[in-house]
Amino acid sequence: MDMLENEETLEKIGKVLIRVNWQFIKIISERNINQSSRVLEWLEQCPIKAELEMAQNEISSGSPKPVTYIKEYIMEHYAEDIFLSRFVKELYLNRSYLSRLFKEETGLTFKKYLIEYRMIVAKELMKDKTIKFYQISEMVGYKDPSYFSRIFKSMTGKRPTDY
Repeated sequence: MDMLENEETLEKIGKVLIRVNWQFIKIISERNINQSSRVLEWLEQCPIKAELEMAQNEISSGSPKPVTYIKEYIMEHYAEDIFLSRFVKELYLNRSYLSRLFKEETGLTFKKYLIEYRMIVAKELMKDKTIKFYQISEMVGYKDPSYFSRIFKSMTGKRPTDY
């Protein structure tokens, strides 16, 4: 294996680890798992295993699936305007087919997935009390802080200022 192949493989592994880490954080926060023994117990039956197996197949096949590509794009560009139509054009897939495929693989619509990812990032950013909520709004892709506040409240039950 030459140096370029090693770098490409390491880059793929890095993306897999980012994806798995995001899934891990999401699931732990959803289940409010805060004790190390419960984390270990949960890892034994972990849904991330499926994610790891899928990533392993992608690394060995060399080409990511459309949904994996979209998820990775969202992780890297969540602060930007992102629309499904971008991927329809880029991947040369029918919009309804891609929507259905995305929902089958993630359990969420494209829009809901994007919003959930942005809210997870926003919650992490809110741990830093020096960052204002309107700044976090922009950092996660919402130009209008009041719209961000409505979305945040609908997802968490709390206003950003109360989180």
